Amino acid sequence: MLDVNVVGIVRVTRAFLPLLRRSPHPVIVNVSSGMGSFGMTHDPERVESQYAGELKDVEVNAADPGQTATDSTGGLGHGVTDGADPIVALATTGPDGPTGQFVGRSGPLPW
Repeated sequence: MLDVNVVGIVRVTRAFLPLLRRSPHPVIVNVSSGMGSFGMTHDPERVESQYAGELKDVEVNAADPGQTATDSTGGLGHGVTDGADPIVALATTGPDGPTGQFVGRSGPLPW
């Protein structure tokens, strides 16, 4: 879990930064969960706070696709494509779009 959900994000972000910075409007959207705690992103002593705070030239946000109907959820929740809505919305913002935001299917979520 740690390798995929924490280390993986760091490695992928670092690998893609050179390409992102070639874009006129670089955007990163991390898919998260409503169960996650993002209070630590406001603590400058933690590494989690660094992407949205230090990558001034890249929009960095998180999206919660909501509960998706899968075998793991017993079929409860919405369809997979419905969960893409907040991800696509964040990925297609304009140059003055948000950064450091956590967004769900119904709009902004509290950190």
